[in-house]
Amino acid sequence: MITDLSDCAWRSDISRIEVFEQGNKFTEISTGGVETRFIVTDFQPVTRYAFSMENENFVGDWTGELSESGGKTLAVFTENIRPKRKILIVPAYFYMRLQQKTYFRDLKRALHETE
Repeated sequence: MITDLSDCAWRSDISRIEVFEQGNKFTEISTGGVETRFIVTDFQPVTRYAFSMENENFVGDWTGELSESGGKTLAVFTENIRPKRKILIVPAYFYMRLQQKTYFRDLKRALHETE
């Protein structure tokens, strides 16, 4: 589900995804109209997915590592961003935390998981 760029219906914060270069590049368009561009930097099916990302406010990278633990999937997502303007440093921290919470909430809901 995490790497399926053809279906973003489970994401409450994304209106659509445009895919380029056979999935190696894509753009997510948020429900608010913000376009974030991604370039896949590492893909190891079932275990690792990584990309660089950029929009009008920040540049950064994201890595998702998946493993099995006790019959469940353990997901560790690491995100490093650099705001393009100093004034965005503090708001970016809170915005990215909210984004990650939303992503995990949506993912759990789509997988019919509970906390």
